[in-house]
Amino acid sequence: MSIQNLLQLPPLLAKSRQAAGRSQKAVAMSLGLDPSHFCGLEKGRRRVARQSFLELYCRALGLGARDLGEMRWAFAHDRVLDEVRSGGLPVEAARLISTCLQAIHVLGSDELAGLQDVVDSAVASKRELRELAMRSAQKGEEVPMT
Repeated sequence: MSIQNLLQLPPLLAKSRQAAGRSQKAVAMSLGLDPSHFCGLEKGRRRVARQSFLELYCRALGLGARDLGEMRWAFAHDRVLDEVRSGGLPVEAARLISTCLQAIHVLGSDELAGLQDVVDSAVASKRELRELAMRSAQKGEEVPMT
């Protein structure tokens, strides 16, 4: 899996355009974009540069505030993943970050607190295992790190 597959905005753009029954070319022209540029936005090969584009896009398709809110969230999500990629983190890290961002978007505060507890516990367990392995190694013992 690549970071490209984790992006949220491109499929949202395509889905909303298709639901409105509009072609890529028609939407691109109404936004003053080259159709190939707009196609790149929907495929994730190009990034939406400014959030203000989303307002124009929603207006062009007659979409409401809820749709605009979802697109703003997807825009922010994808920006974070761009930072992850530019920071050189592995795709597994990007996948976990994407999942966490999605959890933040859909879970309630109690659910998020429970998820945080699970993650904190996993991190603490891994640190404990590393500490035990280091101590055992210093004593000349061998402990598997699984």
